[in-house]
Amino acid sequence: MQNDEFRLYYQPIISIQDGKIAGLEALLRWQSPDRGLMMPGQFFHALFTSGLINQLDEWVLNYAARDASKLQKIFPFDPPIYISVNISANLVRNPNMIQIIEKILRQHKLNTSSLRLEVTEKADIGTSEATKEIFKVLRERGIRISLDDFGTGYSTLSYLLTFPADSLKIDQSFVQMLETNTESQKIVETLRALATHLNMNLVGEGIETPGQLAYLKELGCDYGQGYLFSKAVDLEQTVAFIRQNLQRSTTISSS
Repeated sequence: MQNDEFRLYYQPIISIQDGKIAGLEALLRWQSPDRGLMMPGQFFHALFTSGLINQLDEWVLNYAARDASKLQKIFPFDPPIYISVNISANLVRNPNMIQIIEKILRQHKLNTSSLRLEVTEKADIGTSEATKEIFKVLRERGIRISLDDFGTGYSTLSYLLTFPADSLKIDQSFVQMLETNTESQKIVETLRALATHLNMNLVGEGIETPGQLAYLKELGCDYGQGYLFSKAVDLEQTVAFIRQNLQRSTTISSS
């Protein structure tokens, strides 16, 4: 952190029905001078055991907000492009969490819809009344919540009571078997029905083939992300991707 070696890479979140970019998911990388570009699995354990995860949560939120501000100036979309950030249990347990997020948004002159928070069972955030109140306040202030890797954990449904979220993100393990596994198809169809009844958006993760995309589109899934669209790339490459996406969308709409 002192040497400014952490980087945020971004994977586009695409509207499945019209192909336009809606937002980005921020993904952390470590550009090590000795080991090259490293994935979170290679260094996250050290962050937790050292206690540095607390500082890193704020670093990620701040840099994601900074980049969202840059992108919104380059691409003044309506609604504005947003960046989605995974949050840890440590941040949720911080009594100043809401103040931290609001300060970052003010600093970068962003409205609350420009930043989304992703929660996963793996983060072990818990379901206490205090946690419920925090997420209730966040939503009241316009900050959207997504439930990530949905469908993989035993307490997933109970999380819907704790986090009245705006989006469900289908775990990529289900999406990547859509063309070959009828059980995966049934699970995804059930999640589509659940999201509809709860007035939530449905996001398919890990889309890699046109067949998977076609199935999700026919099902009425709202958004998708995966290598079929783009891998996670740095900010400069993200700008280039958005320009290409905008040009492609303009060409299609005018033809």
